[in-house]
Amino acid sequence: MKRPHFWLIALLALAITSAASAAQWQRSADIWSRVVMHDSGKRTESYQNINTRNLREETYDQNNIVTKKRLFQLDKLGRPVNALVFDGNDNVVGRVQYVYDEYETLKEERLFNVKGQLLRRLFYGLEKGGIQSKPIAFTYDPNNPDAKPVRNDKGAKPIMPLDIKTGEGSGLDSGTPKKGIPGMKR
Repeated sequence: MKRPHFWLIALLALAITSAASAAQWQRSADIWSRVVMHDSGKRTESYQNINTRNLREETYDQNNIVTKKRLFQLDKLGRPVNALVFDGNDNVVGRVQYVYDEYETLKEERLFNVKGQLLRRLFYGLEKGGIQSKPIAFTYDPNNPDAKPVRNDKGAKPIMPLDIKTGEGSGLDSGTPKKGIPGMKR
């Protein structure tokens, strides 16, 4: 007579165990990583924690030496809002700020050196069909605040997390292990 209760208790225990494992799997899916291998022999490793809205990227040269690190703070949509840029020795060499318009489209990217001086601004617009245009770049001389910004669109790359399909997105590449970013003074 007590057998039906046994099966009910066993079924209930199985349901609770399944729910606990599903919840554990769901929690672990909030953290992910990826590795992008570059044609140059470098690689970039990315780690994102959705709960803390942080994305960390580390780039290594061919000899497995860290050449740069970037830490992005993301908004609720997963877009970068701020970023810190480090050299291979964990020294902060710059900061990036991202500005979005009322339609949640990237409007501007501002690059500052370690002293907080503005070095570059990238402005974005929209082309026909709502496609984001290539950025218009203006560089600033931090040693001469009275100087006018210089427009320089050639080679202006955004400082964004790497795209998983293309492996592109990094606008700051020191090229030399454990050195700072060219143009950025400590």
